[in-house]
Amino acid sequence: MKLIVVSDSHGSLFNIRAVMKMHPDAGMYVHLGDGCENFVDLCCQNKLPYAAVRGNCDIFSSRPIFDMIEIGDHKLFITHGDAYGVKYSTERLIEAGRERGADVILFGHTHEPLCEYIDQDDGTKPLYLINPGSIAQPREGNPTYAVIIIRGKNILPNVTTLY
Repeated sequence: MKLIVVSDSHGSLFNIRAVMKMHPDAGMYVHLGDGCENFVDLCCQNKLPYAAVRGNCDIFSSRPIFDMIEIGDHKLFITHGDAYGVKYSTERLIEAGRERGADVILFGHTHEPLCEYIDQDDGTKPLYLINPGSIAQPREGNPTYAVIIIRGKNILPNVTTLY
């Protein structure tokens, strides 16, 4: 399955539409907060499969602050990240993901892309920590998003620029 992951669109759908046109074969589109309601409306209008969580700027949204997506044997923990202090450290976020048995943790909030594989020597299950950056207001450079391919036991994540 191919997942397209965006975050921090802050009401702008222009770049999200561009990404959707580039990836019409996605099995699911995921929004990690701050602009989630516009994204959900767009997905519903186009009958696209989606998952979305609210961010700190989604004050009128009733979406959860985190969710779990299961794809085959894989568990993905999705959240905006503000509730876990991700601008300062990812420790609490990683702990929350591990508590839920996640293979992949997806978060936003920082407007900075990150794609990291964490494999510790302490016997804990390895996992991917992925932030797609911002699709509308990147801290530096061009807008970014993530493409995650899941096939059987394999997970292939990539954070890429839109332009």
